[in-house]
Amino acid sequence: MYSMTHINIHTSTNDEKGDWLRVLNWKPKIADDTFEGLLPNIGGPGMSLAKFTPQDAGKLRRFVDAWLAVGRDWAKLKLPELDVEQITKHLQAARAYISKGEWKTGQNGRLTFEAQQWLDDSHARPFDLAASYFIRIAADSEGWRLCAPCSNCGKYFLRQRRRREEKKYCGGCRRRESKHRMSTLREKQHAEYLGLAKLGIQDWKKRQRREDWATWVARYIRERIERLEKVRKNSLHLSIITSKALTRWANSGELKAPAVKKKSQKGEN
Repeated sequence: MYSMTHINIHTSTNDEKGDWLRVLNWKPKIADDTFEGLLPNIGGPGMSLAKFTPQDAGKLRRFVDAWLAVGRDWAKLKLPELDVEQITKHLQAARAYISKGEWKTGQNGRLTFEAQQWLDDSHARPFDLAASYFIRIAADSEGWRLCAPCSNCGKYFLRQRRRREEKKYCGGCRRRESKHRMSTLREKQHAEYLGLAKLGIQDWKKRQRREDWATWVARYIRERIERLEKVRKNSLHLSIITSKALTRWANSGELKAPAVKKKSQKGEN
């Protein structure tokens, strides 16, 4: 028997949601490893421990993944017949604990129980910790916070706000992904600027411009970028295109500056 087999369907705390992640993201190091997860007491808001085996945690992840895949809609949940039987036994056990009350599918398909009170499924036989814990997550009023494994680190995470679209990255990976995306965008923009600068220099040479090449080419780039902006969504920062920037690119070897003819001095024959 587990040290704690009671669940509270209706009441939860931030600590409990954090424990969802600790259980779901647990990776056992050895086959007979165990993990102690928190479950609420039957009589009130206190906590007790339940020992998860690798099999318990793996089954719980399978339940949660299937639930998240259908948008947390209990009515659309699809699991193997044996899993359905185990979960149903726990639902029936919790319902039988009180004289009245029925399970229902509430708003957005969330599993709900019409009687707002503490429920006990400890007499379900055989007792299945994964099924018991899964019901608690699915019926929690803030179950919408739980998100599928991050596309980068593979860990489950909690979101802070309700949104129509599902988040693909946890907070840490999202920041790193954003940094990488901005770096890639800057590299792309820089390559585009250099390409336009080379075209501008060729045009400057052909037209025999009297204006300084860097000043003229910088304006040339800005004008062409502004034309492109009318037909594309990604905005480029034109403020960085200055004569100093072009001179810096030329000094670093990224851009070949045009040969400038020296002015003849007065008095020369």
